[in-house]
Amino acid sequence: MNVKLTKLRKNPNYQNKKKKFIVLRFFNIIVLFFRYFPHLCETENKLFELFFLITLFTNN
Repeated sequence: MNVKLTKLRKNPNYQNKKKKFIVLRFFNIIVLFFRYFPHLCETENKLFELFFLITLFTNN
């Protein structure tokens, strides 16, 4: 099991997936924040559009 993990960590593809996951997690947290505190941001719809586009591009 450990050998497989070290091979995965050295694999650049795995690193990219890890980065994408972290980025997506970060955007999910921001979206949740704006969903629960909409009064802090009047341009909420524009932000959601932006996050949606970013998530689309990062999923590819």
